[in-house]
Amino acid sequence: MPDAGASKLVEFTVVVVLVPPNRAAHENELRAITRDPNVMKWVANGQVWSEAKLQRFFQYCEEEEHQGPSERKNYYHAVTVNGTCVGVVGIHPVRYDPGSTTLSALTIFLSSGILGRGVGTRVVQAALQAYDAIYPDIGVVIDIRASNSPMKRVAEKVGFVHTKSLEISGRDYCRYERPRLSTVDRL
Repeated sequence: MPDAGASKLVEFTVVVVLVPPNRAAHENELRAITRDPNVMKWVANGQVWSEAKLQRFFQYCEEEEHQGPSERKNYYHAVTVNGTCVGVVGIHPVRYDPGSTTLSALTIFLSSGILGRGVGTRVVQAALQAYDAIYPDIGVVIDIRASNSPMKRVAEKVGFVHTKSLEISGRDYCRYERPRLSTVDRL
């Protein structure tokens, strides 16, 4: 399981980089991550990915990379820490309620080997910077499993607010929202 050397860190010197997922560069590391039940229990249906699903993910990302900005709907980024792929961040436009303001959802999954070292906070901050460059005037949401206390703390640290509890596919989630940048002070 890749841990990007995080288990050896004494001081927090990790550099987080978001790049398009690349089959040649990231396949083995993402295979290990998506087959780790301790990671995937927090993602969507809670199941580890099959090889076919991993290959479909790479194919989808490659197709998205070739679309123009007006056609593209989803943005995926491989999360690399000190040169090692440790997860994926996705940015997806959503509309939850009829007549609601359009929001985008942020999805994140990270190697269990790097958790608990402040990397999650850095990853979410980097993802929000990428998100803000794409959708500066649209709010963002993260649906987090109710039992995933570390991710809820990360969301709150970077400015998300818990707005509701909900059930998705029989699982309990907490919805966290961050308002549009145009409605908050920009630094």
